[in-house]
Amino acid sequence: AFQPGTDELASSRPPSAWRSLITSGQGRFGLGLGTLLLLIIAFGPRFAPYSPTDIGVGKPLCLPSPDHWMGCDQLGRDVFSRWLNGGQSVILAPLAAVVIALLLGGSLGMLAAYRGGAVDSFVSRVFDIFITLPPLLLVLVLIAGLGVSTVVLVLTVALVFAPRAGRVVRGASQAVVTSDYVASAQARGERTPAILLREAFLAFDKDESQSVAILTGRGGTFCAGYDLKVAAQRAGVTSQVCSFE
Repeated sequence: AFQPGTDELASSRPPSAWRSLITSGQGRFGLGLGTLLLLIIAFGPRFAPYSPTDIGVGKPLCLPSPDHWMGCDQLGRDVFSRWLNGGQSVILAPLAAVVIALLLGGSLGMLAAYRGGAVDSFVSRVFDIFITLPPLLLVLVLIAGLGVSTVVLVLTVALVFAPRAGRVVRGASQAVVTSDYVASAQARGERTPAILLREAFLAFDKDESQSVAILTGRGGTFCAGYDLKVAAQRAGVTSQVCSFE
């Protein structure tokens, strides 16, 4: 029987999500917009004309003017300064939580799909146990027990969403781990981490990448949204963890 070589197996691999991103117009626009947002988060506070918490720097609810480009809020705080400073707490904390959740849950999900058998059953049951717990209640309990800090909040949200990320990545990986290029990597004697990273992770097609993107959006919405702010405030977290309110 004809056995395809390494070149033929490599050519059958679907394009990576990164390559699909940079070759499409919408992907380049989103990448540029995300880069601009990260630059504002990193360097915005240096260009803020006022402190985001100073009260009475302008008239309450004043309209935009040369002194206050976005006007002032009901307490006379400069809205433009608060916008430049708010990204580090409103964007970076949810982003860190989602990245940790995807790394932890995604790694376990890919490992479960690749190994199968008892490993797949054990990891899936652990995911099911965490998914059955109410997210808001779990966040409240963990924050109340571990203490009040941004690090605890980020790790707690990551723990809540890691099983959900793992289920999505596990389902996407099941169609990838049986591919010919994965079998070729196994025949070459590559280790499991290398196979999961180089072959399985980089081979997600468009539908699977969209599933991970949807899950990422849900995680960011949960962390930055109203429910998490209420949970943090009930657990005693100061308002500066999620916003400059």
